[in-house]
Amino acid sequence: MTTDWTIADRAWRLWDRAAWALRKRGLGGAGRKLWRKARRDLLGRREPWETEDRDAQYRRWIARREPGPWGLSRLRREAARLRPRPVVSLLCAAGAQDAAGVTATIASLRAQIYPEWELVLVPIGSGGVQLAGAPDPRIRLGRSDAPGRSAALAAGLAAARGDLVALVDPGARLAPQALYAVARAFAADPEVDLVYGDEDRLSPAGDRVAPAFKPGWSPNLILSTNYTGRLCVFRRQAALEAGGVRPGFEGAEDYDLALRLSERARRIRHVPEVLYHGAPVAEGTGAEGGRRAVESALARRAWRGEVSEIGPGCHRVRLAIGGEPLVSIVIPTRDRVELLRACVSSILQRSTWKRIEILVVDNRSSDPVTLEYLRSLPAPHRILAYPGEFNWSAINNFAAREARGDHLLFLNNDVEVVAPDWIEAMLEHAQRPEVGAVGAKLLYPDGTVQHAGVVLGIGGFADHAFRHLSGEAPGYLGLASLVRDVSAVTGACMMVRREVFESLGGVDERLRVAFNDVDFCLRLGERCLAVVYTPHALLTHHESASRGRLHPRSEYLFMRRRWGEVVARGDRYYSPNLTLDREDFGIDL
Repeated sequence: MTTDWTIADRAWRLWDRAAWALRKRGLGGAGRKLWRKARRDLLGRREPWETEDRDAQYRRWIARREPGPWGLSRLRREAARLRPRPVVSLLCAAGAQDAAGVTATIASLRAQIYPEWELVLVPIGSGGVQLAGAPDPRIRLGRSDAPGRSAALAAGLAAARGDLVALVDPGARLAPQALYAVARAFAADPEVDLVYGDEDRLSPAGDRVAPAFKPGWSPNLILSTNYTGRLCVFRRQAALEAGGVRPGFEGAEDYDLALRLSERARRIRHVPEVLYHGAPVAEGTGAEGGRRAVESALARRAWRGEVSEIGPGCHRVRLAIGGEPLVSIVIPTRDRVELLRACVSSILQRSTWKRIEILVVDNRSSDPVTLEYLRSLPAPHRILAYPGEFNWSAINNFAAREARGDHLLFLNNDVEVVAPDWIEAMLEHAQRPEVGAVGAKLLYPDGTVQHAGVVLGIGGFADHAFRHLSGEAPGYLGLASLVRDVSAVTGACMMVRREVFESLGGVDERLRVAFNDVDFCLRLGERCLAVVYTPHALLTHHESASRGRLHPRSEYLFMRRRWGEVVARGDRYYSPNLTLDREDFGIDL
């Protein structure tokens, strides 16, 4: 690919990164980030912490980014001025064995800079819980008439007096600013019904480890895993109207409640601060309850499908496909018959979905072997001649007009099918009216990830997530292996309903080579249509794992003018606490 990329263009990207860092951190933080980037790019030097493990990097992040005594003092003054001042009810179900954990949780509540809270402590079983320390009118013992955690939490919700409610585990600790952060989010917007924050875990030694820097609200991800987790705060009245805490979801009561609340919430807000430090839990806790919670969500939505567990706390939802829609697979090509032959053969031989038509768009091939192969393509598959100059967008728009299918599947000619049900995995989401586009998981020939969704801001504007991660690795928070919402997917394998494609006027033909797929997906987002990544559509992409990806300057500047403000605000599905310097979801230091 010919580009007109120059040193000046690299400077543009460096400037963009510095400007976005300035928005996030102020002048000092932006300067440090720009200096580190220059050292890495120009001098070839790596920062010492880049070779540390994630927990060591997290300790650095805590020291640099979380409020110290002065910061907490300022926040305490802010909390005193907050209006309105909702009371937050914390519900905790505990047995006699949890006494030490409850004491630690209460200590963290008493250290809160926002004092408008109550703890409703409900015993599990007949052993009861003994409270240590001086009496506090904000701590009340509830009563449960039935054994089990679900019944205890249901009783706690019935007894709660606060406007806002959250579930906490015995032994968990809340950050000193936690309740102020959520109260502030609710006070800022009266239509917010659910707020969740980031969290980490306490090791057996009491160290903070395993930070979960979560994405913004992702309705597809919540069906894959309970990523909102703790601290998830909701309006008490909304919870009661949704049915409260229900039996039958032992260990996953919060998941079931979050799913039900999210279906009726007016707005959901993510606070990107580590607010909750969870106590160690046994792996697999609540697994069966979690699966039932997702099955219940499908039933409420009248979605036909099956739910299976694919990892601890992670699920795959297989939605039934309505009817047998025809899928038109559009493959632009020019010569390189060895790539095209492998691509088409893999589709025909490995795909289990047979209602397809393949449209190979020949853009001025001249190689005799290629031309002979094109003539041999059997019906109902077709060859479309596109004689103009290469323009990925124009070629695909042309083919879409000729396609007969209800769904359009845009595919590069250097892609090969790995998972036989790849079309079904994309079709089950593309058929949903709220979904605009669906992207696949693409691997390099060496088995590492080439594409697992696109993140805005990485690489100076937008780039693929988890590039070069092992194809079998789950990725940060399991995101590489879970169906989730993303801002964009690659056009190397993207499915769109025909009606959606036509309503947008197709792909913007001013973007001949690069960013056309990102632009298309961002325009879908403007219309509140979801872009979904599914790892269950698995293919190999023969794009060189070592080749540079420098794009035409004019197209980069076009995107910068059209979407620069959107990118500068940050990718809604990517935490601001994660780095934009790499694709591995590393901690942003």
